[in-house]
Amino acid sequence: MNGSSEPRFISFCFDDGYEKSCRAIADIFEGEGASASFCVLTDPAGSADDYVRSGRIGDFELWRALAARGHEVMPHGHHHIHLGTASEAEAKAEIEACLRLFCERMQLSGPSDLIYHCAYNHILPSLADWLQPQVRAIRASEANIGTNPVAWNRTRSVFDACFPLPPAIETDARTRIANFITSADAWLTLCFHGLDDEGWGPLPADALRAIIREAVGLGATIMPPGMVIRALASV
Repeated sequence: MNGSSEPRFISFCFDDGYEKSCRAIADIFEGEGASASFCVLTDPAGSADDYVRSGRIGDFELWRALAARGHEVMPHGHHHIHLGTASEAEAKAEIEACLRLFCERMQLSGPSDLIYHCAYNHILPSLADWLQPQVRAIRASEANIGTNPVAWNRTRSVFDACFPLPPAIETDARTRIANFITSADAWLTLCFHGLDDEGWGPLPADALRAIIREAVGLGATIMPPGMVIRALASV
C-alpha cells in the first residue's frame, strides 16, 4: 500500500448512538463497500451528558440490525460517565452494568470478544488493568493521537484513538489521515459522534463520504477495530 508492504488500516468509530445519524452512516459506508463501528450506551436516558440527553438515541433493535448488516456494534458505557474522574467503585459499576446489559441485549454469551470504547476516550491505567482480562480490547487515548503500530497489542490491549476537532473537523480528519499514511504506524482510529446537526462536533454527511473515498485513494483499508485487531494478529 502506498509503495509499502506495511498494512494501513483506518477505523471510523461513531459514539453515543444518535439514531438518525447512525442510519445514514451505515448507508454511507455500505455505499463505499465498507463497515463502520457504532459505540453505544446501555442506558442513555440516565446520562448526565448534555449532548447525549439532547439527541434521539437508537435502541438495541437498531443495533442488532446494523450488526446483521456487517457493521461493528460495541459498548461505550452505561451512563456515559468519565472513567478518569469517577471513583474506582463508580467506574467499575459503570463498566459492569454496561457489559452485562450489552451482552444481554445483543444476545451474546459474554464480553470476551468485545471492545470497550471508553466514554471521553479516557480510562485510568489501573482500571484498564482490571478490565483487560474481561474483553478483547479497550479504546482510549492519552494525547488524542489515534495511531497504533503493527505490534500494538503484544504487551497490552488498549489501543489509541482520536477525535478530529471542531471547528475544522473535516480538515483535521483529512490531515490526520494524510499524516498517518506517510507514517510507520499500521492503524489509525478516528472517532466522531453524529452527522450534520447531531452530537458534539458533527461531521457533514457529504464530508464523511468524501473522507472515506480519499482515505481509500491514499491506500488505506477501512475496517472497524475488531476486524483490524484480527488482521494485525496475523501480521
